[in-house]
Amino acid sequence: MLDVLRLQRVLDESPDKLDVRRLVLKDDRQKRRELISQRIEHLMARMDAAAGTANSNVLLHLPAHRTVVGSINHVGSAVDEFHRPLGIESGRRSLEATRWWDAARDPVQLKNAAAEAGRKAAVAGVAVVGVAVLASRVALAPEERGEEE
Repeated sequence: MLDVLRLQRVLDESPDKLDVRRLVLKDDRQKRRELISQRIEHLMARMDAAAGTANSNVLLHLPAHRTVVGSINHVGSAVDEFHRPLGIESGRRSLEATRWWDAARDPVQLKNAAAEAGRKAAVAGVAVVGVAVLASRVALAPEERGEEE
């Protein structure tokens, strides 16, 4: 709408420059479309990376995985709706959530789950050892600790 007003003003002021102004406006629109498309591509690439992370951790995080995939598909649909009036083709496919049973048969999924479980067990083990040492220190009589009452 703004472009129509600009063209109308040029037509009123100097009709001989109308074609030049029309081409400039067309070029500006194309540059804006390209910029929008690049920014959205960058956003979707980041979301695809998040989907990759979620897809590699289905065994221990199935609800989060489904949420991430659903959210990315929702945003993808919104992007397609946004692109349509701009004349930008998408070609993006919806993601499918990995089923837990399929993930359980995937060696990569098993490896990722074991690594995460191992890290959590190690952290829990360190905490248990720390509490045990502290409890043993408290349980010692003051004279055994080298202190006097």
